[in-house]
Parts: sequence; structure tokens; C-alpha cells
Amino acid sequence: MLKLFPGNKAQIQIGQHKMIAQLQASLHAGGNYYFQVVENDQVLELKVLGERSSTQVGKTALQLLEQLGLKQTKTNMVFLQELMRDQIPFDKSQLSQAFQLLVGKKGNQQELSIIKEMIRNRWPISNAVFQALVTKDSHSLSKQLLEVFQQLLGQVNHSQLKQQIALLLQPFSDQAYPNMQIKSMVPNRQVIPLLHILGLTQPTIDKTNGIMSNASATTNGSGSAQQQAVTGLWTGIKGNRLSEVIANKADYIARTESLVSVLQDKIYPVTGKQHFGTSDIQQIKQLIKDTFPNVSHLSSLHTKSDLQRFIVNLKLLQRNETYTQLEQLLLNGKNQTNLGSKDHFLSAIRQTIQWLGLTYEHTVANEKVQQPTLKGMLINMFTQNEGILHERAKQLLHHINALQLQSVQESDNFIQAYLQVPGNKMGLKGDAELLFEGKKTTNGEFDPDHCRILFDLELMYLKRTVIDMHIQNRTVAITVFNNNKRIKELLGSLKPSLQNGLDSLDYQLSTIIHKPLQAEKEPKEKLSVTTTYQGVDYKI
Repeated sequence: MLKLFPGNKAQIQIGQHKMIAQLQASLHAGGNYYFQVVENDQVLELKVLGERSSTQVGKTALQLLEQLGLKQTKTNMVFLQELMRDQIPFDKSQLSQAFQLLVGKKGNQQELSIIKEMIRNRWPISNAVFQALVTKDSHSLSKQLLEVFQQLLGQVNHSQLKQQIALLLQPFSDQAYPNMQIKSMVPNRQVIPLLHILGLTQPTIDKTNGIMSNASATTNGSGSAQQQAVTGLWTGIKGNRLSEVIANKADYIARTESLVSVLQDKIYPVTGKQHFGTSDIQQIKQLIKDTFPNVSHLSSLHTKSDLQRFIVNLKLLQRNETYTQLEQLLLNGKNQTNLGSKDHFLSAIRQTIQWLGLTYEHTVANEKVQQPTLKGMLINMFTQNEGILHERAKQLLHHINALQLQSVQESDNFIQAYLQVPGNKMGLKGDAELLFEGKKTTNGEFDPDHCRILFDLELMYLKRTVIDMHIQNRTVAITVFNNNKRIKELLGSLKPSLQNGLDSLDYQLSTIIHKPLQAEKEPKEKLSVTTTYQGVDYKI
């Protein structure tokens, strides 16, 4: 309690919130108390459970457990004392569920910290949520992606679903399988004809693809030769138009379905003439040209068999998996042609959100046409597999669930976002963690003028590096946490270019300083959203 006022009123503080309350209990200014919130018809009552003593925390915790009618075990006492020490608001139901969750657990600091996080963020106090957070806290995302990919490679029988999952995971296996980086750039034999149909290829594509297949098939091949083949392949593809096709997937699916229906009627007539001549082929070519004006290689269609093969390839454009391959081809192509660091970074973030399935439930509920996601495929695979692959996939799904839980936390005026990105897509040794917190704008969006951004990176040579960036009125203060002794010298040399880059974005650099990693714990701990309490009157 902060201040006493006439009329039995007082100013009290709960967490970060200050409010005026009507007193119906004997309290003294400057005292610390534990309150139980009781909701009545018109007001919220704060029932005094006892005074908080900084010197007798154990005794106070024991009294609280007695008043709430909960078991007084050693683990329960330790956990309650931690909630009290960290000033985390909780209710009886949350505390009871937390105690049940701790039954059979080790009760170590990691478990206690995770359950505290569940209560602080008002997440369900369930074993599923607990396991998700433990998995994410204990395992690297990149490592789990790789482990599932390795298990899929070791499978004797590959279902279509397993092949689709392997296709999604393949680009994230680059570190363990360097040659996969080359192979992932190669469209398979089915995709090349689709690029012809869509008019996305240059005349050099066929020759380059042959060179590329040979380069990727040679495990001991020259890195420079492989790189030249990759670059040659990408220059044979019209990247801008490929982006357009991916963005208008629904339209291309509809066009394809209509064209396939017409072509099948003409090639496989139920009644009428069975002879199929040159004029028929020319008529069909024109139909194809009308549907896909940029189509190439039509001159190779001479016979009915050619058209039948064309329809087989055309049907692939009706499948969501095909567009996933095209997206990967586009991303890898841009990466290989020296995509700018900013665009590369944003592309990696967008791709991670999409293919991991961080918006999976929202997409399932609101969108008719759904992009294949890793989460959706893992859920479907659970009914088909047992053994090690099942366990690896379950762990990976737990990790994705934890990322979803932690992705956004917000109150009325404040928002915090968290994202974890596999580091190999950005040239990093380990996963990259990004935390954003700041005020909301009037329309509820993140305010780029007043915010804080934290990057937790595992760099190849500088090792673990944490960058804490504060922005106030578009003025930027940066603290770099790293244990490398040369970091100050590097920061000095990079400061002018950093300042120029911020100036071009209408930001001003105020300071950039270095601290050892030991001093980094404080910034990350402070990145937490304060729970919002609502009410117009409080009675104690």
C-alpha cells in the first residue's frame, strides 16, 4: 500500500498497476500484503490474506497454503515462494493446477521457471503446454528439424506425406548435408515442364539443368563448379514472374482445372470420332495458349501421346505441394544470387512463419485454400508411424507449439513478439532468437518509434552475441553483449556504416556500447508483458 487518504481510501500497487481502493480492513502505509481478488456484482473486492514479510517468506507461504487449503509439501513451498519473490499474480486454481503438474516431476529450477512462465502469461496449466515449453527450452530448433529429416532419410518405405515433409525439411539440412544445398536448388523432373507451361524459363534452362544434375550428383565435385551451375540454373528462370505465379496460386489452380477438363474431353471423347489428326493437335495447342499465354515448348507436342504426357504434368499445377516447391525454388534462387542482407533476413522470417505453421489453426479456421505446413503434416503423420520417427516428430511438434504460445503477448497498450529462426538460412551457426517489445499505435500495431528489439545469435567466429536495441523517438541506443575481446574494435569500425544506414531510414544512432555476456541476463528477464487488470472500483 502506497498512501492513505481521507474517507478510508488508499492508493495501492499490484504489480505495475496503481489504483485507488476503498478500505474496509486495517492496513498501514508502506506495508506489503497478499490479496485474494473476489468478484462481486459491482466491485472487485481484495481480501487480505496476510502481510508479506521479506524476512519470513517461508512462514508467509505456509500461512497462504493453509488459508487456500492446499498441500504443504516441500516442492509446493519452494514454488510458492518463487511466485511471491517474483511478484507474479496467481489465483487458487492456477496454484492448485501447478502443484498437480509438479507431482512426479523433479522440481528443478527449469521446471519451476517454466510453470511460473505459464502462470505469468496466463497460459493453460496443462502437461501439453508444459512439455512444449520444456522441449523448446532444452533443444535447438535446427537440431530437431535435422533429426526428423535424418529419420525420414532412413525410412525404407516413403509415403507421399513423408516425401512432402522431407521436401519441407530439406533446405534446413544444409549444415549436415552440404550437397543438399545444391540439390535443393534443382527442380525435379516434374517441375521443369511446369516452368515451361507457365512460361517461366529462358532458352538456357534445359542445358543448365543437365549440368546442374551432374554437379549435384557428384559428392566430391568442385564447389565453384556447383556454384556456377546453381547461378546458371537460376538465370534460366524468370524470377519475377515466378513470384507472380506463387502469389496468384488460387487463380492458376482454377485455370488448370478448367483446361484439364477441356483437354480430357477432347483427347478421350466418350462418343464421336476416334481419329486424332494434326488439326486436332493445333486446336488443342491454341486452347493451351489461350489459358497460359506465356507457355513455351508447345512445338514439342506432335502426337496424342505427347498431349497425354502434357496433361499429366499440367495436373501438378492443381496441387498445393507444387507451389511449395516453386516457393523453395524462388527462395533458394534469390539466396544464390546474393540477395541483400535485409531482404534475406525478412525472407527467412516470412518463410519460417509460413512453413512451420505458426498460424496453422487460424489458417485452418479461416482459409479455404491452405498452404502445406510442417505442423499440419506432423499432425497427420502421427496416425501412421511409431518408433523413433514418431518420437522425433512429437518433439518437433512440441517445439512448434511452444513457439506459437510465445509468439505474441499483449495488453491494452503494450505488445511483445518472439520468433525463433533456424540459423542456417541466415548463415548462422545456431538458431536466431528475436524479441520485440514496445508500445502499440492507435490502430493496435507495433510502434517502431518507441520499442525495444533483442537479437540472440550464435555467430560462426564471434560465438554467442546478444544485441539489445532501444528506440525512443526514433533515437537508437545499442548494447552488444559478447565475450570476444576484439568486439570494441569491430564496433568502432562498423559504427559509421551503421549510422549512415539508420540515417537513411530516418533514425538517429545515439550510442553503441559493448558489455560482457555475463551482464546480459538483465535485459532478457525484463522482456515480459504485464498482465492487465480491469475494474473501476476496488474494496479491501
